[in-house]
Amino acid sequence: MPAQFRVIEEKREKLACPACPEEGVVTAASEKVMDRGRPGPGLLAHILVDKYHDSTPLYRQTQQYERSGVSLSPSTLGDWAAFGIDVLTPVAERIFERVVGAFYLHVDDTGLRVLDRDHPNGVKRGHVWSFAAEVDEDTKLVAFRYTPDWNSKRPAALLAGFCGYMQGDGYAGYDAMKDEDGAPVVPDERRLGCGMHIRAKFEKAAKSGDARAAIALSYFKTIYRVEASCKAEGLGPDARKQRRDEQSLGAVDELYRWIRELHPRLVPKTPLYEATRYALGQEAAWRRCFTNGRFEIDNGEAERSLRRISIGRKNYLFAGSDKGAERLAHAYTVFGSCQLNGVDPLAWATDVIGKLQAGWPLSRLDELLPDAWDKSSTTDA
Repeated sequence: MPAQFRVIEEKREKLACPACPEEGVVTAASEKVMDRGRPGPGLLAHILVDKYHDSTPLYRQTQQYERSGVSLSPSTLGDWAAFGIDVLTPVAERIFERVVGAFYLHVDDTGLRVLDRDHPNGVKRGHVWSFAAEVDEDTKLVAFRYTPDWNSKRPAALLAGFCGYMQGDGYAGYDAMKDEDGAPVVPDERRLGCGMHIRAKFEKAAKSGDARAAIALSYFKTIYRVEASCKAEGLGPDARKQRRDEQSLGAVDELYRWIRELHPRLVPKTPLYEATRYALGQEAAWRRCFTNGRFEIDNGEAERSLRRISIGRKNYLFAGSDKGAERLAHAYTVFGSCQLNGVDPLAWATDVIGKLQAGWPLSRLDELLPDAWDKSSTTDA
């Protein structure tokens, strides 16, 4: 059934004594989702899902609503979307808490253009950070955070108190992340590298015409064939580590033996030189991925989580302010987590917005998170 607009008219009965009508009583008004606003939780959810899950800009939503005979300006939809995200913010914050409390965390980031009157060009480059983790057995969540720049102090603040293993690329800011005492936020021994980024450097070298890069790619083909077999057979952590020990580590050793022999003979700044230099710099972190069967050998989990932002960015081009970018990160947090858990984002947002606005107790917030929502969706506050 296609979406429909419905105007809900509420009639409230008044009872009074004919002799003193001014002392009558009126039926209590039902809870409104938005003070002085008309949208119900279903419409708010529809606006949010269209914009942040399906990457439909507000002006296109306006056009769609016009075809249904409803006139709503993009500015009105923008105000309602902001309100809806603010309602869902406690859920987004709780998801972030659970994710950064995990044993094993995937981290990545992408740029985002943000309007800024104080910037010489009127637009600055902010960043959206992705944090993805398996918070419980077979339960994954993803959280996003916006920062106004790429300074290492930003991810350092977001990861303060993190005690697990962090997987990421070769971003230099990770090395510079320090706590208030000057100690590394995530020590080297808890840092994991990314095979995808290492392989991508050699793919770039191969595309530049250097046939020698094909040797490295053949080793990666062997390593990833082992990973594919582990997934296809549903191997657990211990069995996966054993297979890697038997079938992957030899290829990793041979790859790095070849790299160390070749690197000194390469012309600096050429694509293959940069590929081998990057691989050598990431060797310790990447080898660490093979020490535990729970670890992936690349950061694909975080990179995949950023794809929707890349798609959305092509449509809405920029965020209107730092606050708008923060809301965007919260929206991607809740809807990204819905996707990871196979939850219908529209049904979830409609239900959760209504419950939160009706006074759902924050002590029971975990029941509304996407991974637990199926169990609580029929529970009243």
